Amino acid sequence: MKHDELVKWIRENTLEVFDEEIHWQPYKRLFGANLKDIYVDLIGTDSENRTVIVEVKTEFGHRDTTRRRDAVHKSVGQVLSYGYAFLSDKIREEQDIGDISEIELKKRSEQLRLFIVSTTISPACEVICKFLQAHGINISHRAINSNVAINSNV
Repeated sequence: MKHDELVKWIRENTLEVFDEEIHWQPYKRLFGANLKDIYVDLIGTDSENRTVIVEVKTEFGHRDTTRRRDAVHKSVGQVLSYGYAFLSDKIREEQDIGDISEIELKKRSEQLRLFIVSTTISPACEVICKFLQAHGINISHRAINSNVAINSNV
């Protein structure tokens, strides 16, 4: 399944992937700390009004271990960067980002949920997400069966 098809399927099957409804925003552009455009796969709001950012990956199943590990690390880095860009945008609307306290940053971070959704289960991605969760970052990995996604679109 191609990346764009998978993003569309996730958008249309939110309950199946996340066990809850998410209201997806039509735009996917954020501004990074350097004010360059950043495009995310999906961004929306959950039932508790928390922001949900999703990075979609299809290449975790690569046979080459190094390439598979690099893809996992890149995906985690991407979704963390997207979360930072989102928080930076929101903070910049109200104050200088350098003036925000650690307590305020942590409070705002709690209103952010990060997901990596892939077509294969990645034990490495699971371990990295658990490590980051233990340090207060709300990040999760979801693996979906691409055959189910393909068959449900028929």
